[in-house]
Amino acid sequence: MESIHLFVEVLDKFFGNVTELDLVFSFFKVYAVIDEMFLAGEIEETSRENIIHRIDMLEKME
Repeated sequence: MESIHLFVEVLDKFFGNVTELDLVFSFFKVYAVIDEMFLAGEIEETSRENIIHRIDMLEKME
């Protein structure tokens, strides 16, 4: 349950009030958040700030 709550908090902070349309049209970004949070089904990172920072770095590389 905590991991779902953390996931929603990260999405909300990343998208700024996340909506269903954000999830549908920016699925690759949502997947990147999941990829940063979990590794082999286990929680890898629990810091919202670290996750957001890593996603921001990935976006800058694009």
